[in-house]
Amino acid sequence: MTAALLTSERTRRKAVLDTCAVFQDEIWREQVRERVRTWLGTDGISVLPARVITEIVRVAADQRASGSEQAAMAAGRAALALSAPEELIGLGETKRAVLSRADVDRLCRDNADPRVVRREKNRRGVWVVVPGDGDFEIAHTVRVLTGASHEAVLVTRDRDLRDAADRLGVALLDRQAPCAPAGGVADDDVAVTDLPEPASDTRLHLLGVNGAVELLTDRLPQLGGAGDSAVVLSSTLVRAAQRAVLDLPRGEDGEPDAELVADVQNRLARLLATGRVGGRQVPVHVWATPWEVYVTAAERVTDPRFGSHDEEDRAWDMHTLLTLAAAEVLGQKGHRVCLVDSSRDERGSFVHRAARAWRTVRGLDRLDGLVRHLRGTGRLVDEQLVSPDAPLDLSALLARFGRS
Repeated sequence: MTAALLTSERTRRKAVLDTCAVFQDEIWREQVRERVRTWLGTDGISVLPARVITEIVRVAADQRASGSEQAAMAAGRAALALSAPEELIGLGETKRAVLSRADVDRLCRDNADPRVVRREKNRRGVWVVVPGDGDFEIAHTVRVLTGASHEAVLVTRDRDLRDAADRLGVALLDRQAPCAPAGGVADDDVAVTDLPEPASDTRLHLLGVNGAVELLTDRLPQLGGAGDSAVVLSSTLVRAAQRAVLDLPRGEDGEPDAELVADVQNRLARLLATGRVGGRQVPVHVWATPWEVYVTAAERVTDPRFGSHDEEDRAWDMHTLLTLAAAEVLGQKGHRVCLVDSSRDERGSFVHRAARAWRTVRGLDRLDGLVRHLRGTGRLVDEQLVSPDAPLDLSALLARFGRS
């Protein structure tokens, strides 16, 4: 957790704000803010998780790309979230929260527990994962704070997340958590390993969500060669853990097969504790998604050249943005980075499609390669990567961004 939060006085209350609680200015001002102010008292702290800040920016980019009438308002609030969160919140002291490597182990393990994360029909009759990976990441900030003896609550308007709060053991602004959550382990029961130092003769294989799912289900072939390592963002691993378990075959009771669930959970536990998942796979480093990755993703999505799909008026999804932002940050640190994802066909990997789009406008200039795992096979395919020195296709750029 961000050190400034953990070292603040435990007697100062903390209100962790979800995206939907603060994104819409009118609702925040008229329905939520005063209740938060009353609970915080005179010296409480508003907490904006890094994930929330980046989501606010991404939603603003989505509204801009689609031509929404609310785009200008959303862009203004997104700018404040990045540069002046205290002005956005308007409640005095506001701090950013970023989870540490020790914080994410329990989060990842709980996301592979079908007692905690479930697939449910929402009120519109649509099947959704509850809590969603982003919701759980934000709620987990409360769990880390309360685990360190701080008085903290989650402020959210999301009905599914509110319904799930009890089984997460998360206190809401207007409702205290009645019991500890199911599943999970203490954060100090696991080892913490750092990323390797850059080496010119080795590669870091950065996994997208699909690749991470294949890793957890023991379907991903060995990556790279001697000395190579793989990296997976904690935000990626959280989503992959949900998918790996919830997509398993189900029994007559509608629940995922218990033995297969245990296999995924054991593989995840080994990965978190040792960096190994069994077999001949290269070491895998779980990288707690840092602020520099969140802010890089937010900065990229505000740029029309990088921020939108190549075929739709929508911003890239959060996991694609975070993965590509991580590739940029690792490249700046001197690593040779190869993006690895899994799909049945070339268009199936959003990460690779986005990477190619970014390269056409001079992004990811240090990216060393793209590798696609052909799902259902043991094959890894090297995909063509546009050279960062290739001449720009001005006609393609004008066609793509002419509306911006």
